[in-house]
Amino acid sequence: MFVFCLVVIPVNAQDCGCDHVIGFDVDYIDGASFSPGDVVCVPAGTRIQIVFENLDGTLENPIQIVNCGGQVVINAPVSDFAIEFRNSENFMVDGSFESGIEYGFKLMNATEKAMSFKNLTRYFMVTNIEVTAVNGPAFELRDEPRCDLTANEGFYIRDPMQMNIGLQVG
Repeated sequence: MFVFCLVVIPVNAQDCGCDHVIGFDVDYIDGASFSPGDVVCVPAGTRIQIVFENLDGTLENPIQIVNCGGQVVINAPVSDFAIEFRNSENFMVDGSFESGIEYGFKLMNATEKAMSFKNLTRYFMVTNIEVTAVNGPAFELRDEPRCDLTANEGFYIRDPMQMNIGLQVG
């Protein structure tokens, strides 16, 4: 009788202090099982798109989404977006996690927008990302209103680099 166990532990992910690592074959992340303060690592390299849903940190302990091991390039030429957040709050996307890398996330070639925040996503911060060659806006914050007027409140975008961005009017 043989017992076979395969454990894969990316060395770079360990160095980043990750609670969760997003593999290259994963493009949808349901964060319902994440805890406030968790560090979610996106390993360096190129991928097509990522959707995060149901992230629920706290103001004191937001869920952190960071680049790990170098720059993360999301090249999305066949997608409406590079990264999308749905039904999430109290999180941050931090592209300054690796020292020596000014923009840890590079979002490019999406057909409509680079980052989309919808389905009552609120209380978030985005920092140190590069957006280039996107047909529409770099950031889309779009939602249906709530009766208490709290949809899409509490966001902060800091130090983005935007190049070759299309303009959407109306």
